[in-house]
Amino acid sequence: MSIAALEPTPVIWYRHPALPKRRVPNWLVTAALVVVATALFFAGVEAAGGLVFGFAVLTPIERVFRRHEQRVRRPGLRTDLFHLLVSGFGATVCLIVPVLIWMVLLIPVMPFAPAAWFASLSLWVQVPIAFLVQEFLGYWVHRLQHGVPLLWRFHSVHHSSQQLDWLAGSRLHPMEGAVIGAVAGPAFLLLGISGTMLGAFGAFASAWGVLLHMNVRWRMRW
Repeated sequence: MSIAALEPTPVIWYRHPALPKRRVPNWLVTAALVVVATALFFAGVEAAGGLVFGFAVLTPIERVFRRHEQRVRRPGLRTDLFHLLVSGFGATVCLIVPVLIWMVLLIPVMPFAPAAWFASLSLWVQVPIAFLVQEFLGYWVHRLQHGVPLLWRFHSVHHSSQQLDWLAGSRLHPMEGAVIGAVAGPAFLLLGISGTMLGAFGAFASAWGVLLHMNVRWRMRW
């Protein structure tokens, strides 16, 4: 008997043919987004109003002062629309959770907090102090999100857009809200910064973020 006859017969595995992926038609996804955006707009949702303003005002500005040649209906556009309409709300919800936890944990030290001192200041002094505190904490939150691997896994979603325009900055993971609340929450609570002031800062930060991501050839060197 030859040596070849003693070798085991190779097993031939049968592979089932891959089933074709069922893709949702583009027109159906686009129509669903339009319906959702319209409903949210009439419901008074801020993100939907920003969406209407962006396509009516910011998109024409990008077309006139564009830095890179790209279509309005670019790759990833629908993903960014989803983030604008859904992820922003999710980030707000995730932000509230750690703030509530901090409210409970800080109860023993609240009588010694500088909230009364901060409230005694004039509004012209409160606003710069609160703004600097927010920017300082926001800077270090951003540094942590780029330096800590676990936080980067969430923050990398924001950097996943391959083409930038005014809408691309809205791409974020909802857990980023939890990170901001966990780091910045104690300072805001101890100072007693009002929700109105934080809302104004948030609106400013949103507008600034939109400007930084716009596809325009403007320069703000200093």
